Amino acid sequence: MGATFNTGTIARTISRLESELGRSPTEVELAAGLGVELSEYYTMIDDVSSTFLLSLDDVTGGDDDDDKRVPLVDTLKSQESSTALTRLEAEELRNLLADSLGQLTEQERLVVALHYDEELTLKEIGQVLEL
Repeated sequence: MGATFNTGTIARTISRLESELGRSPTEVELAAGLGVELSEYYTMIDDVSSTFLLSLDDVTGGDDDDDKRVPLVDTLKSQESSTALTRLEAEELRNLLADSLGQLTEQERLVVALHYDEELTLKEIGQVLEL
């Protein structure tokens, strides 16, 4: 590893990138922000992971006097809520597709079914329907 970083450097980089991006940075963005390759970033994180402790009461997201600062605990995502949201979005998409398919003619529905369910090409569908 070419450069050495301490937890303070990493934390400041995370805070800076959160302020710039308006969201938590990705690992690729963090590596770029630290000026290291992604593999070097992973090694660095392994090296400092045992000493990198944060309080969930610590704040993040802006300057000291910035209204955008929030406690870290408020930035955590629940896997269950994102799963529930994903299920809700999938159900809504299915309903929209069902409504849209209901507006098609019988022949149009057949074309969609042959293409997506049976995985026929448009040329094969034309032959089946004698078009």
